[in-house]
Amino acid sequence: MHCSVIFPTRGRPAKLAVCLSHLARQSMARHRFEVLVGIDGPDDESERLAGRLGAELGLQLTVVPLPRLGIAGVKNELLRRARGTYTVSINDDVLPHPAFLDAHLAAQREAYEHLGRHAMILGESAFLAHHDDSAFDALVRRTSMIFFYDRMIASPHAADPWHDWGFRHAWNLNLSLPTSAAVDAGGFSVFPCPYGYEDLELAFRLRESASMPVLWRRDALAPHDHRYSPEGYLDRELKLGYAALGFARTAPACALATFRRDIASGEERAECRRFLTDHAAEARARLPEFLALTLRPAHSAEPEAALREIYERHLPLKRWVWRAGLLAAFEGVPFESLDISALLPAPGSPMRSAA
Repeated sequence: MHCSVIFPTRGRPAKLAVCLSHLARQSMARHRFEVLVGIDGPDDESERLAGRLGAELGLQLTVVPLPRLGIAGVKNELLRRARGTYTVSINDDVLPHPAFLDAHLAAQREAYEHLGRHAMILGESAFLAHHDDSAFDALVRRTSMIFFYDRMIASPHAADPWHDWGFRHAWNLNLSLPTSAAVDAGGFSVFPCPYGYEDLELAFRLRESASMPVLWRRDALAPHDHRYSPEGYLDRELKLGYAALGFARTAPACALATFRRDIASGEERAECRRFLTDHAAEARARLPEFLALTLRPAHSAEPEAALREIYERHLPLKRWVWRAGLLAAFEGVPFESLDISALLPAPGSPMRSAA
C-alpha cells in the first residue's frame, strides 16, 4: 500500500462527511491507499458516521475510537496502525482535490530520486473562499495571519521545487512523510498542553536526525474549509501563547529555533509582564477596527498592499494576546479556563492579563 491518510476528528460530523467524500473521489486507485480516522474522545455520532460512509464510499477505512488525547496523541495512535509507505496527515476540514494523493506520492518519489533521501511534502491548503466573505476572511486567507502561503508565493524560491522551506512550514493539515521515519522518530511529541507545535517539532527532529527537508508542492491541493472570527483568531493566539511554555520546556532546542529566544526563562516571564503593561493601550486601540472587519465585505480586487497594511496594524494586538497566554501558563492558570471573551475589554475599559 502506498499511502495512509490519517486525521483526528471530534464533534464535527458535517466536516468529517465532506472530507471523506473528497477522499473517495481520489484519482489514486482505492487499493493503493487507506484512511485512518481517530475519534478524539467520546463521539458516537462521528464514529457511526465514519463507519457507515467508509462502507458506502468504498474506502479502506479504519475508525479508531480513543479517549481524549489531543491531536498529537491521536495521530500517534493512527501512525502505529498505518500500513502505507507514506503517511499523509490532514485535518478533518480540508477538501482534497482528486489528484491530491497522486501529487503527494509523485512528489515523494521525485524527492527521493533527486535528493537521495526522503522529504516531507507540504501541500497547499489555503483557506477556502466563500460567497459571503468578509474583509476578515480575506485577511486570513491572503496574509500570514495563520499560514505563510502569501510569503512563499512571493518568495524568489517559489519556483524552486527543491528549496527546503524549513520545519516551521511543516503544517499537519496537509503534509506527507515516510511512515517508517515518523514511527522510528517516536511520532509526534505530546506536550503538556494538547494544542499546537507538535507538527513543527516532529519536522525539526526529522531535519536533525535524517536531514529531511520540507518541500512545497502546490498541486497537492486540499483547501481549508475553516472560517475564523476575529474572536476565534485571538482565542487561537491566546492558546498558542499558553502552549508555548510547555513546548519550550519539553523541546527546548526546537522552541529556541522557532522563537529565537528562551521563552521558558525567568527573563521572558518578566518581559511578558512588562509587555502586557506597556502595550495594553496600543492593543486596545487596534481592537475595534479588528473586530469590525467582519462587517465589511471582501473585495477580490483589494490591493495586496492594503491587506498588508491591515495585517501590520493588527500585530500589536496579536502579540499582546499571545503573551497574555504565555503569562497565564507561567502563572499556572488552567488551560481549560482560558477565555478570550473575558480577556478582551468592553469599550472604554482596560485590557486585562489572562493571568
